[in-house]
Amino acid sequence: MGLVGLLVACAIAWLAFAAYLGLTQVLEPVWAAMATGGGCLVFALVVYWIFAVVSRPKAPQSSPGLEALMQQAADPLVRDLIVRHPDRASLAALALGVAAGSSQTARSGILTIVESVLASEVDPEEQRRS
Repeated sequence: MGLVGLLVACAIAWLAFAAYLGLTQVLEPVWAAMATGGGCLVFALVVYWIFAVVSRPKAPQSSPGLEALMQQAADPLVRDLIVRHPDRASLAALALGVAAGSSQTARSGILTIVESVLASEVDPEEQRRS
């Protein structure tokens, strides 16, 4: 990719030099140089504008199903705590993610805690079946 960019830059420089030589036939060399430099500047700005428009980041498309599922799964007390303290909840999630990602012992401990919490919240119908 770098070689292609270098070749394109050389081609543009060659075209600018050719434009300068062509303009020296009708203008004085100082004015031909200014016209060539101005043309190159306008060309660079147009190319920059095109790439800025093309590479503009699009708004992320979130999945409403995933958010709705997470809202249903969250305990109302925990959900209320997250709404009241979003900064602390984000830091807690970050700390748990780092701990779970860095240590197998921490990961298994967090998994054990989550499984015990989920096991204590068994549906009443499932408790009657057992």
